[in-house]
Amino acid sequence: MQYFKFAARVDRESSGGDGRRLLLTAIGQSNVSHEDAQQNAETRWAAMNKLVETPFANRDSRRSYEYGERPVAEELIKELWDEQGSLVGALTRNRYGAIILNTPHVGFFDIDFPEPTTTRASTSWFGLFRKAAKPSDLESQPDASRRELIQKLDLYPSLSFRIYRTAAGFRVVVLNRLLNPDSEETKQLFQDLGCDKLYCRLCQTQECFRARLTPKPWRCGLPQPPGRYPREHPKQQQQFATWLQRYNAAMSKVSVCNWVQEVGTHPLLGEIDFVLSIHDAFTIHDTPGKLA
Repeated sequence: MQYFKFAARVDRESSGGDGRRLLLTAIGQSNVSHEDAQQNAETRWAAMNKLVETPFANRDSRRSYEYGERPVAEELIKELWDEQGSLVGALTRNRYGAIILNTPHVGFFDIDFPEPTTTRASTSWFGLFRKAAKPSDLESQPDASRRELIQKLDLYPSLSFRIYRTAAGFRVVVLNRLLNPDSEETKQLFQDLGCDKLYCRLCQTQECFRARLTPKPWRCGLPQPPGRYPREHPKQQQQFATWLQRYNAAMSKVSVCNWVQEVGTHPLLGEIDFVLSIHDAFTIHDTPGKLA
């Protein structure tokens, strides 16, 4: 499981391969000290600078360097230790301010509803614009998707699952077996359940499963937080503190998940039960609100 206690940033101009001036930001992370994180940021900035100074460096190569090559920079909020003194997870805050549950062995799988099918409005040039799906189609989608999901889960008789409803689809948790995010079994589950490929890759890079515990801010009527972690300037820290106060007030009115059902009869493992107790305390409210 990849997370870091210290982070530092380097913001510095560079000359691009085409002669333009670019502002490059490199973020370094460390579990040793802030100074070590700063050195890591300097090293990373130098590597980024070398890349952008290369003539004709293509956009895809720059993006591949930034995405999936190293753990994402997220603020560590709390480490999670069970009663036996084992580290079973960590809470971090992601780039848009939501709290993320990171856990090395409790298998979380988020499945989004398929995009509604659309039809041509006309065969004329106005047909370039597509009609929205009928409301009746959208209303029947969750039940149809749930039945399809259960059929997929039934193909794994040795496993038990818990299903939650989310704003965009379903969240599935394996209840009776600890998993490795990079194992062949997990990769098969990712594929069979139709999980987002970028999410799968992120879980493998972070060496853990990830589950969002608090709402996306735009679903609460809020913008994304100002600045980017680590916020080292006092003004940025104050702006973020103001945003966080508004976010905490807004998220009390919505839910991230609603419990749907369980599939399978195998007993729940203790470590999974402990992690799910934290997950449910954040995501499920006594009075279910709008899913966000």
